[in-house]
Amino acid sequence: MQELHGAEAEYNARRMYDLICGHIKEGAFYNMVLLNSAAALLVAEQVTELKQGVLMAKAALESGKAKETLMKFIEFSNNKEFL
Repeated sequence: MQELHGAEAEYNARRMYDLICGHIKEGAFYNMVLLNSAAALLVAEQVTELKQGVLMAKAALESGKAKETLMKFIEFSNNKEFL
């Protein structure tokens, strides 16, 4: 379970970025991100079962949609016009 222990913010952000960009595709960290994403989708009523949420989250990662959304968020958050 050492793989699930976080560290400094920069390290944690790098791990998430690597996962979203497809550099991490297995392991406890990957599975936990899928499960947390599935839970969020379930709470948001985007799916009716946790298993559906896991499949949706996995599809978003594998298709590049998650990365595309992250890049849009980064671009938006760095745009001073909206601050």
